[in-house]
Amino acid sequence: NIQGSAVQSELTRAGGYRQNTMKCPRCKKTLIVVEREKIELDYCMNCKGFWFDQDEWNFLPEALNLNIEFPDFSTYPRFKIKEIDTRCPHCTKTMEQIYLGKNDNSEAQDVASVILDICPQGHGIWFDPNELGKVLSVLLHKSENQAEEKVISFLGEFVKSGG
Repeated sequence: NIQGSAVQSELTRAGGYRQNTMKCPRCKKTLIVVEREKIELDYCMNCKGFWFDQDEWNFLPEALNLNIEFPDFSTYPRFKIKEIDTRCPHCTKTMEQIYLGKNDNSEAQDVASVILDICPQGHGIWFDPNELGKVLSVLLHKSENQAEEKVISFLGEFVKSGG
């Protein structure tokens, strides 16, 4: 696992980063903006999660040179977990959850029970550590490690820091 200043070094190598005014939906720490391949991702150095604006999620397959379209998670059935108070970093509305798992009848139906947080206003999606690799592994129809390799090659080595 890469920690602290090593993460910052890797982010700089991967395309740079800058401070952000948005707060992490999980731990409320300030997110940093990671720029890579025309996409700005918001990353929490504390809890290792990622925020994808909706348009960034839609552009990710092109940035990864993939010949697929990612699902539009905004069309998935939503629910709220009362114990979890995650707020959208853009509008601060309480985020809703979508379930990706064996019974959701979607392209991501084989993913091992991932609950993603999504802004009710359509601003974007929050990925806790390791969730992005799990979702991509199913969408790419490859093993999780191969999907993780694509994510790492795109975002940099710091993606592994989620543990």
